[in-house]
Amino acid sequence: MRLILASLTLAAIATPALADSTPNFFISPMGEPFRGPDAPNIWFDKADANHDGVLTEAEMEADAARFFATLDRNKDGEIDPDEIEYYETVVAPMIRVGGYMGTEPESTEGSGDGDSPRPKATYVAQGAARFGYFDYPEPVVVADTNFDRGVDAKEFRAAADKRFALLDKNGDGKLEKGELPKLDTPSFKPGEKGGGRGGMGRRGGGGRHGGGGFGGGGGGMGGMRPGGGMGGMGE
Repeated sequence: MRLILASLTLAAIATPALADSTPNFFISPMGEPFRGPDAPNIWFDKADANHDGVLTEAEMEADAARFFATLDRNKDGEIDPDEIEYYETVVAPMIRVGGYMGTEPESTEGSGDGDSPRPKATYVAQGAARFGYFDYPEPVVVADTNFDRGVDAKEFRAAADKRFALLDKNGDGKLEKGELPKLDTPSFKPGEKGGGRGGMGRRGGGGRHGGGGFGGGGGGMGGMRPGGGMGGMGE
């Protein structure tokens, strides 16, 4: 009986009726949450500093720097473990909720370096991957490329450049709304339970903040899924 009720609950979460009655969320490429049915456009228009309808790499970097400054609460030039915890619990708590089943359209895009295309399939999106363009359960910690449990400004900017390049499917150095992936993101009810957090686990031994190894729930790190089609390892 419990399994039946759980199945009915999951089915209800995916229904349009619930989507109409609960807030919709979007996680920007750098991890900033936006609310509302038009949330992806709200992010794009905010990042498009000169309002010319296209997003350049410089504007993407500036958008990342602005959000980095928000997350770096003690202004020491790094998003440290406490600030990551604040991001996950206060700024974007919806990423701590469990995954949902979805169907990916086929994609032929791929870079061959881990952000490889996946065939049409049913998959389980985790954490922030349910609300954005990438399969990153936690889009801030995945920028920690030296695994010291902190993300500095250089790492965050490098992540912005990589994510811009992945979104720039035609390689013309700018993003237009029409070339961005179409999202089929679920709704999220504040307080809803459903699974553990994804992203960075606690580490022991070594590293500037005592790091040394990955843990974490909610399913590790992912890559990009433009149009819903890409996954793989993170940055």
